Amino acid sequence: MRQIWEEEANKAIRAIKNEEWAKAEIHLKKVYRFSDAPISVGYNLAKVLGYQNKDKQAQKILENILAKEPGYFNACYECGICFLKLGQFVNSFKMFQKALVIKETDVDSQVMVARLAQRIGKYETAKQYWHILMSHNKYKNEAYLGIMRARLELNEENAINDLVNLYKNESEIWPLLKMATRSSKGAIPLKLHQAR
Repeated sequence: MRQIWEEEANKAIRAIKNEEWAKAEIHLKKVYRFSDAPISVGYNLAKVLGYQNKDKQAQKILENILAKEPGYFNACYECGICFLKLGQFVNSFKMFQKALVIKETDVDSQVMVARLAQRIGKYETAKQYWHILMSHNKYKNEAYLGIMRARLELNEENAINDLVNLYKNESEIWPLLKMATRSSKGAIPLKLHQAR
């Protein structure tokens, strides 16, 4: 039996290297059926399904993995991605929060929690994670704008004035400001245009 799944696993590896996702799926599914197959086989199968936009199937496999191995960070993170691609933002948010319980300092998970918290209206949580992300150069602009948007949504005092001043001082940031205000309440884009 082991020889059969090892042969199928090797075929899957070759297919993955060639980005032949459908072939890799076939071989990985054959291996996945064996009870002695490593848990990484299921994870790789989920990834291959994800590359083919079979996110619902991938999500189910990842949830099965997490039922057996709740501390498997990569499965948790990828499950969050599956939920996101399926438009299940609350489930995605919860999965990335679980990922952060496993690996507290993972920057990618922090970014996803901040973005999703903003999207589902958990502005205090979004603001908390954006503040953490201010220390990462790659996300500094997005984090600053995320904080501003959260402040606007929470109707914090002086939030609109701070945003207008940012716009006056940093005109190259306008495209990002549009992103930060696109779903905000009120006439914020109009006020920014008047400040220009």
